[in-house]
Amino acid sequence: MLGVGIGWLAEEFHAMGVPFEHRGARFDDYISAMKKVWSGELVEHRSALLDWSGFKSYPLPVQNPFPVIIGGSKGKAFERIARYGTGWYAPCESTDELAPMLDALKRACSAIDRDYTEIEITAMWRPALGVERARAMRELGVHRLVARMIPDPRHDLLEQIARVGDEVIARL
Repeated sequence: MLGVGIGWLAEEFHAMGVPFEHRGARFDDYISAMKKVWSGELVEHRSALLDWSGFKSYPLPVQNPFPVIIGGSKGKAFERIARYGTGWYAPCESTDELAPMLDALKRACSAIDRDYTEIEITAMWRPALGVERARAMRELGVHRLVARMIPDPRHDLLEQIARVGDEVIARL
């Protein structure tokens, strides 16, 4: 799976010599071009940013369509997720924050006749939030939680991971 976003740090774009202001259009164009390449067909893609003619790339992804997880919640993020994404990485760990964003994603999907249920939702979660928060996220429709674990030098990281497995994941 490929996780992507349009970026937020202008200095990164400046360092690469590309305009920060046009990152959304660049993102859309590049995703469209990559999806063509992943088809395995001979690609023609001409735009202001790319000029591919007779282009083919190997190896091809095993999964078709190749999972593209788009992160973000600002600007046209939900439109992009509806149009290009097989999944969404929600930049929050609160159900109160997530619920209205899911509504926005549903509206974006509806606007282009995309089935919202096809989109796999990933959200953040800290083990300290406990099993009830994980269950609440699942009830909202979250498919995957990314556990944010900060290593504690007083405890072995593998033991911390095992504890989360025993105390939280086993109870889901």
